[in-house]
Amino acid sequence: MEVNSENRRWNEIVQLWEKYPLFYGLLVGFLLGLIAFPALPQTISEVGSLLAELFPEAMGILFTVFFLDRIYAQRNEQQQLKSFKEKLIREAGSPANTTALHAFKELKNHDWLKGKDGLL
Repeated sequence: MEVNSENRRWNEIVQLWEKYPLFYGLLVGFLLGLIAFPALPQTISEVGSLLAELFPEAMGILFTVFFLDRIYAQRNEQQQLKSFKEKLIREAGSPANTTALHAFKELKNHDWLKGKDGLL
């Protein structure tokens, strides 16, 4: 009986963690900051020099995350466009006339019918 209630409580904790990841991340960061703050003056005499040394690193990390996010977004957009094009090609072969006409109209609007990479 006790094991079942422990599993249920653990599942509730996991669900809350998944539902509010930012809150728990901030909470863990805050607690780590409280633990590390008293040791900070002992290791570094000036907090200003620490911040001056960490600022370039933080900027590099932010730039890298932003750059990778843009690459991921561009790749995701290309994959969505490719799947949309494939869907239209399948719909163009539909026996339903209105579906096929709509697909051809969309393919024409995106300039996917003619040209070097065109379907025709």
